[in-house]
Amino acid sequence: MSARYGLHEHLDRGVDDVFGATFDGARSTKGDVVAHALASLDAAALSRAGRVVMVGDREHDVLGAAAHGVACVGVAWGYARPGELAAAGAAAVVGTPAELTAALVGE
Repeated sequence: MSARYGLHEHLDRGVDDVFGATFDGARSTKGDVVAHALASLDAAALSRAGRVVMVGDREHDVLGAAAHGVACVGVAWGYARPGELAAAGAAAVVGTPAELTAALVGE
């Protein structure tokens, strides 16, 4: 699944699904997207195990995740200004797909 989004091949074993906003506007805010993702997954069990993580490239990703008690790993190769992700409270900010893999699956 992660390959179609250009992510590192090692993430396939750690990514359950990919969620996003809808074209019809039913899920337009990052908080809406996170709520939908949590409802679609066995989020209670995953959260207890510390296994729900949002990956985002802007402040609103970090804030949307935090609104639902989910940690967010920021990716610095996206659209964020320098320091934006850390200032928003990202659990970590990584600079490459390999660093993202390491942050998520410990490699």
